[in-house]
Parts: sequence; C-alpha cells; structure tokens
Amino acid sequence: FYEVIIQFMLALLAMTPIAVFYRFQASRLSIKWRDWMTGRTMNLYYSNRVYYTLERGREIDNPDQRIAEDVRTFTNQSLNLFLNIVTSTIDLVSFSIILATIRAQLFIAIFGYATVGTVATYKIGKKLIRLNYEKLQREADFR
Repeated sequence: FYEVIIQFMLALLAMTPIAVFYRFQASRLSIKWRDWMTGRTMNLYYSNRVYYTLERGREIDNPDQRIAEDVRTFTNQSLNLFLNIVTSTIDLVSFSIILATIRAQLFIAIFGYATVGTVATYKIGKKLIRLNYEKLQREADFR
C-alpha cells in the first residue's frame, strides 16, 4: 500500500510542473495572438477612413470596444477549441488502443455508445447556436 502511495506522490510531483508549463504556454499563446489580432484589426479599422464612416453614421455604438471584445472572444474560444481537439484526439487514440488490446468487443460497444451520444448532443445543441447568436446580438445592442 505504501509503495503505491509513494509512486502516486512521485507521479504527482513530476506532472505538476508539466501541467503548469502547459497552462503557461497556452496563456502566453493566447495573449500574443490577441495582441497581434487586435493590432491588425485596429489597423484595418483606422485605414481608408473606416473610423470616420462609422462615427459619422452613428449606427454602431463604441466600435473600438466591440472590436476588442470580439477579438478577445474569438482568440480565447478558437484556442480552447484547438487545444481541446488536440488533447481529445490524443486521448481517443491512446485509450482506444488500450481498450482494443484488452477486449475488442468492449471497444466496439463503447464506440457505438459514443456515436449515439454524439448524434444526440448535436441534435440538442443545434438550438444553442441560434440562442448564442441572439444573446450576442442583444449584448451588442445593450452596449
């Protein structure tokens, strides 16, 4: 029992710096991407008198604030999506190989279960896309 506890503690000590470094690099990438994209978007905003046209029309309230929020949301969600896809793919391949070597029938059953769950989630989640769009539109109008 104590030998397993010691192995667990050693694994925990080894994995903690790796997890912290992963989060640090992800945050660093997010900040650098957001900085680059904000600069690029603002350059486009200030070029060709776009700023003047928007301010004169008074159709959009606080366009610079909207740009900053949209860039933040886009970069954070895109990076999270990418990292989730990569880690989920690695997990899927790793655990599929392990499970298939243990028992092939169980692997097939779990694959079928996951397929049914994915289809059901997709059908339920379709409504959320429209609701999220409406929420963003209302938040933009509220500003």
